[in-house]
Amino acid sequence: MFSCCQLQRNNKLIFDSYNECELIIESQVLFSKFVSEMHMQITGKEGKFVLSDNEKELEIDKVMEMIINPFSINLNDKKILGKLYSELSTLAMQEDMYMNTIELFNKIRSFITDIEQKSSYILETDSDFNIVNLFKAFGVQIESCNQNFFETVCQYMKVISQILCKKIFAFVNLRSYITDEQAELLIKEARYNEVNVLFIENIQRSCLNGCQQYIIDSDYCEI
Repeated sequence: MFSCCQLQRNNKLIFDSYNECELIIESQVLFSKFVSEMHMQITGKEGKFVLSDNEKELEIDKVMEMIINPFSINLNDKKILGKLYSELSTLAMQEDMYMNTIELFNKIRSFITDIEQKSSYILETDSDFNIVNLFKAFGVQIESCNQNFFETVCQYMKVISQILCKKIFAFVNLRSYITDEQAELLIKEARYNEVNVLFIENIQRSCLNGCQQYIIDSDYCEI
């Protein structure tokens, strides 16, 4: 977890091991502009925000994840599966799994040869077939064990932090959908996974335990 991580434009938001952040922007114009600019930068475009760990500047798109629509969370989107398959392929070729992997491919080739002999066709196989192709063929993906929306959000945060190594999760208006108790549970889950949470809201609600509020009112003044 960041010991002192600053996300700044004109002002600074401070993350540490003891406090998460909630940024409340009461102006609709400023709120939409803030979210839009941050989202563009998180998706790899140029922007005005600076993320730093102490004095070291970090690449926002490599470290930060923004969730604007929590109902569209997909635990098995393309970027997650790509990294998952890469990690599983590495495991499959490690010393304790290598012989099993080679034996599996030999059995698959033998199976195809047997099928070819029983058919009336001359067959060929893809010479580039590898363990990733096998994962795709069997539809290997992360199982969603959760039964409700909030648990899915927590699992997504855990998966993204482990697979994509994201360390800050910015949730836009998430508190409109969850209770204060759930928000505090999310903070505890973030600390367990050694990541930070940034709540971006347009309405002020009760202050959460372990969360520092920053408020920009409708006159663009910081409170």
